[in-house]
Amino acid sequence: MDGSRSFSLQYFQVIFENPFYRDCFINSLCIAVFSTLACLLISVPLAYFFLRCQFPGKLILSTLLLVPLILPPFVGAIGLKQFFARFGSLNLLLGEFGLIDLQNPPDWFGAGGFIGIILLQVLHLYPIMYLSVQAALANLDPSLRDAARNLGADGWRIFRSVTLPLALPGIFAGSSIVFVAAFTDLGVPLMFDFQTTVPSQIFNLVTQSDNPLGYALVVLTLVLVSVLFLLGKKLGEGNYAMMGRSASYDDSTKLEGWRGWAVTGLILSLITISLLPHIGVIIQSFSAKWFMSVLPNEWSAEYYAEVFSLPLTLNSMKNSLIYATSSALFDLVLGLGIAYLLARETFRGKAILDVVSMLPLALPGLVLAFAFYVAFTRPPFNAISWLDRATTPPSSSSSPMPSIACPTSSALPTPASNKPPCPWKKPRPTSATLPGKPCSKSACPSSVPT
Repeated sequence: MDGSRSFSLQYFQVIFENPFYRDCFINSLCIAVFSTLACLLISVPLAYFFLRCQFPGKLILSTLLLVPLILPPFVGAIGLKQFFARFGSLNLLLGEFGLIDLQNPPDWFGAGGFIGIILLQVLHLYPIMYLSVQAALANLDPSLRDAARNLGADGWRIFRSVTLPLALPGIFAGSSIVFVAAFTDLGVPLMFDFQTTVPSQIFNLVTQSDNPLGYALVVLTLVLVSVLFLLGKKLGEGNYAMMGRSASYDDSTKLEGWRGWAVTGLILSLITISLLPHIGVIIQSFSAKWFMSVLPNEWSAEYYAEVFSLPLTLNSMKNSLIYATSSALFDLVLGLGIAYLLARETFRGKAILDVVSMLPLALPGLVLAFAFYVAFTRPPFNAISWLDRATTPPSSSSSPMPSIACPTSSALPTPASNKPPCPWKKPRPTSATLPGKPCSKSACPSSVPT
């Protein structure tokens, strides 16, 4: 709606005509595509080795593969930046051996942190892809491989013509989840101060509750994610669906000698790289001083003492556990109900329910929370009295806690003017180069936040 309280498509026109927002969509799509492809290249061989081969340390490695899911990727960005920043541990270590010039150290994250964002997304999301591909491969009937082998097919041809086609539904399902998660992630771009992405601009604009441009971006993101999800689902169905298994037995191959240890070493190397963000966070938590050195200059555990002694942190941990447990139980009941309906029942609107159940993945949780807040503090939903009381900040006379105002665009972090939005894009435009607003001053800010 524009300033005259009438419906208008002018905000969508601004998004399509503005080169800055086009760059945001291109950058987000590139991050999502590259992250999905990299996760596929990692997860498909991993799932194949763990299901079809026996090698040393297989059991413990299969557990360690899932450890990167413990921390959200934006937390891992803290540790990763300490290792791979221009004056991080890696460059300082290489500089000590004379391998690089510390006067002009290499930027491992690429221009503006673009490579770092993709790297963190891959390190965090490949276990999700691995679980999906592994489930698809585990459901294959081994008698089909035996039949192909009896007809003279070698290992590569069996994988290409039998195993991979039958696993496509699981591969596309995992790819859809990884793509949506990488496209809509907000925390990692903010940690790298990379503002030229769709989630970052949605956050910057939606926090301005009177600016409909942010909600127009939300609608476009929902439409794009829905189309991509339906496309991936359609491609994943194909003509390869298996109705059931006629046989179930272990036909895995034991890798003898150096072959088994080589697979173990490769998987262990991948796990080590995946845990680098977590290792960096742990080291930083014990560092009292860490500046221009490979490892901290001083170590201390005083921060842990503060965490377990301050009422604020104790209450925060308590609230997080309560919220996480409650939401997990609620999601379990809701997810089981939706899964049962989609898998076992036939009814009108089944495809719509399938898409709608995936749409919450299309937006960062922070944006969804603010959208709920705005929706239920305005007509017509603000007539619900209990929700009004829950969302209305307490007055200064009734509570010592001050009310927290929503951040404005001026309070949000802005990237340096000489930092390009991504390796192949020109520097981002300033507000003076953006097109004029199509709405009245009362409903639209004077310029798009930079």
